Amino acid sequence: MAATGVQDAIRLIQGGERAAAVAVISALLATRPALNDLWLPLANAALGIGEMSLAEAAARNYLAVNKQQTQRLVQYAGVLAETGKLDKALKLVRPQLKKNPDDAALNHFCGTVYQQQGELSLAAKHLRRALKSARLSGASWLTLAAQHRFTENDALLDRLRLLAADFAQTEPFNQVQYHFALGKALLDVSEDDLAFDEFSAGAVLAPGRRNYNAAGEAAYVDAVIAGHAKLPLPRASESEDNPAIFLLGMPRSGTTLLQRILSAARNIADGGEFAGIGVASMDYRRALASGGAPTLDEVHSNYLHVSKERFGGNSRIVDKSINNLYYAGIIAHTFPAAPIILLERNARDVAWSCFRTCFNRGMHWSWALDDIGAHLRAEQRLMEHWKTVMPERLIVVQYERLVREPQQVLPDLFARCGLEFGEHVYNFYQRKSPVMTASVAQVNRALNANSIGSAARVAHRLIQLGDI
Repeated sequence: MAATGVQDAIRLIQGGERAAAVAVISALLATRPALNDLWLPLANAALGIGEMSLAEAAARNYLAVNKQQTQRLVQYAGVLAETGKLDKALKLVRPQLKKNPDDAALNHFCGTVYQQQGELSLAAKHLRRALKSARLSGASWLTLAAQHRFTENDALLDRLRLLAADFAQTEPFNQVQYHFALGKALLDVSEDDLAFDEFSAGAVLAPGRRNYNAAGEAAYVDAVIAGHAKLPLPRASESEDNPAIFLLGMPRSGTTLLQRILSAARNIADGGEFAGIGVASMDYRRALASGGAPTLDEVHSNYLHVSKERFGGNSRIVDKSINNLYYAGIIAHTFPAAPIILLERNARDVAWSCFRTCFNRGMHWSWALDDIGAHLRAEQRLMEHWKTVMPERLIVVQYERLVREPQQVLPDLFARCGLEFGEHVYNFYQRKSPVMTASVAQVNRALNANSIGSAARVAHRLIQLGDI
């Protein structure tokens, strides 16, 4: 029966019934049945709907089953990291690492978290140590490659290349991570075609690569556009209606970079990859789809709740969820005073960046060029829709101009967002603040135009993208 409760929570979330799922999870935590290992999927379910306190409580019960198991400790710490408590997660793991300094799982975890915190030297130290005892860890190679700048005659590159035959005997996604790590290394040394071959080899092995449905996504975009017409009038503006600055943009378009720049302002918290508006509007969207007439008040209160769960609620955040583009209408109507920034970037550069990024969560469109092209066309259609129906709400920023002419772009952008601008903003990359996306290495450097036109280097290999 206890297992049924976990299944019920997951089923309710899949059906868009957030409030009901919260009630089920809360009841399980109150009664504490013998869920044993099922506490972990329950914790992940709570994470998925923005209930960080419930997620941490469920993960704590999971650890309590056997506090001596390293894997269980790492998984609990992983939940803490997902809730934004990176320091707490490290504090939990360090004593165990002191006892077992060569443990690959502990070193990989510490390396990943230090990298997210911008402590790249510490990250490299732990990742290299992880690879000493787990040389065929695709995850560790991929994480290290993300921040390491490979050069000709690089011993690390030579070592990575020599592991190809051994990695071929490992499970598929481990091979995917290896190929993407090697591809990144080869790009660093300007072996563009060989790098493309590695990304392709990894993509072919990716689980779920055939799960993307271009027609289904196009229909979903149609539904989003049609749903916008059904939205109630915007809520009356109130002083607390401005909890966030919302960023919209295609994946790999520079939203993490812009988030990090904006977060250099006073009283602004990094929003991370925050799915706040998506989870806050779950019940609203389900009711709207079934012909109901829900109000936006619940979306508003839910967003404030999940934002406080994740960030403490003491300052505004920069919310750059990859899905914000799909919820722009709901954002605009729920928070009529909130700035909404639309970041645009050359679509072929975006596509090439997506193809060479090993996404690990449900980005089924990212493993094939034709699917990437279809996905970006769908998102371009949404971008054009929002620009057409609410031009007065959008602050449109061009990525290329942002990185080439920051002195012209940023002061005006800060003013339009109601933020105080200062020269310190240009040194945003020197701040130690969490970065939880694939852009972790790029945003820890000063603004530069190196990525502009990057797709031109492999233009002859991008034919399958189609017209974007």
